[in-house]
Amino acid sequence: MKITNYLTLFISLFYLNNLAATELAEKAVSKNDNEAQIKLIKKELEFLATKLLKMTGERQYTISHEGHERTIFGACGDATAQGIKISCVTPQSTAFRMGLKTGDTITMFNNIDLESSKLERKYELYSNSIKQLKNGDKVTILFERASNIKKVTNVYESFYSPEYVFSVAGRPIK
Repeated sequence: MKITNYLTLFISLFYLNNLAATELAEKAVSKNDNEAQIKLIKKELEFLATKLLKMTGERQYTISHEGHERTIFGACGDATAQGIKISCVTPQSTAFRMGLKTGDTITMFNNIDLESSKLERKYELYSNSIKQLKNGDKVTILFERASNIKKVTNVYESFYSPEYVFSVAGRPIK
């Protein structure tokens, strides 16, 4: 069975602030290690199942999602003195294809100098720059990784978010 990188999105989505979990997911994806990806996904599904039953108090809960095209940059993070420090990267997104990883810091985004901007405005500038992008636009970023500055240009394009159904059954957890 071939596992796609989309499935590791589960780990990133529910542990956005947990760098260790995101780094584990990125390592499994970068090595195309299907066994490691499956193990992480099973762990996350168990966590999510328990959380859903506890939150709802129900014995059964189902989440379904229709597949569709998504157009997102795919790198979340926080403003720092140097720019936007990345805490998660969505698999298959533009940020992923540009090679961004957890811990990188974006210092420039499409000619917007995030490094020199006031700290309280950095995230707003980053977010607004992304909101202005349209499918097919070119994106150029400067980012820092381990004291090295890299410049990367890529095309901002959509990717398919797969359809899924996630059902949980068991006794309610109080």
